[in-house]
Amino acid sequence: MNLTISSITTTCILHSLLILIICNFLKTEKVIRSIGPNCIIGILLLSIVRLFIPLEFPWTKSIWIENLLMPIRRILIHQFLIGGFHATIWSILLMLWAVVALCIILFRNRTYKKIIACISLLPREQWSVFLKKYDLDVEKYKGIEKVDLVCCQQFESPCLIGLRKPVLILPKLSYKEEELKYIILHELMHVYKKDILLKLFVELLCTMFWWNPILWYLKEEFFHFIEIRNDMQIISRLSEKEKILYMECLKDTALDFKKKEHTYGVAFSRGNFKDLKRRLKLISVGSNYKFGQQIVVCIIIGILIFFNSAIVFEPYSLDKVDEGEVLTDENMFLVADGEVYLVYVNGRYAMTTENLNLFQNIKVYHNLKEALSDE
Repeated sequence: MNLTISSITTTCILHSLLILIICNFLKTEKVIRSIGPNCIIGILLLSIVRLFIPLEFPWTKSIWIENLLMPIRRILIHQFLIGGFHATIWSILLMLWAVVALCIILFRNRTYKKIIACISLLPREQWSVFLKKYDLDVEKYKGIEKVDLVCCQQFESPCLIGLRKPVLILPKLSYKEEELKYIILHELMHVYKKDILLKLFVELLCTMFWWNPILWYLKEEFFHFIEIRNDMQIISRLSEKEKILYMECLKDTALDFKKKEHTYGVAFSRGNFKDLKRRLKLISVGSNYKFGQQIVVCIIIGILIFFNSAIVFEPYSLDKVDEGEVLTDENMFLVADGEVYLVYVNGRYAMTTENLNLFQNIKVYHNLKEALSDE
């Protein structure tokens, strides 16, 4: 398995387009009802992880593109001196990619710690006392003791935040009995499913591809499917009347929530009316998950991801090779040039490559002088 300029760029371009197609396919109501949000979340996670493995596998085949991409390749691998060190445009771009990603991660980590520090200063409410005001029995909410309760009007929507000790933040001091009941059920479901950890993990992966707008889109869809999964889990235990009350609670909370969902937590309502409309419709029509359909969709997408990893675009130019000439190990040789290899045919430069597997049994020299003296 090789990691090359061609494999990285091909993976980033082709797989990003594939992610866009997958997201738009999976977000349709018919597909969500048929295979369920859990299956969709797994597929999207697999799609993200694939971007972090931009390798040429044993089954990968090269698709050679003559002349068109060679000017770009030559610019990327052009070497120059920086402070006595040899560098290429490509290596500088990779370094810039990594540095910006690291800066974003460090900034968000610092912001997260500040938010947690501020929340830690807020007074905690006692669940038993708080729920008693609404005639709710604390015993009915399994795992509620693992979550701290805080009332803070600076937040617009009920929000769960924190990894080690989750904190449920309620923006209002008074709620309707049913409203509070569904908010607690919804946020506790996030705790059971480890959704804060899952969200931060996806946020980290997408931050690594900060320059890719398709990953921003995937991230938003991923977070939306987490909310849909919670909705489906909760309404499966509710009566038709209770489903209506749950939908009204979602709608009323969304009307108060104008800002974007917090990066470091999970909110009861995300403030996006298009997403809210989809959630409400899915709750009203219910789900009809079928294991067979889940298997079929997973196989199809798995095949697409496999074929996506089975090709890599390789630019080349053989304009200095006589037409009809047969290339053999007798009229070809390679010269190592940093991380790439210069291909010579009949003593004349023909192309540049990174992949030695394409030139098996061809001699490789350290420099052109050594190659010509051997000739």
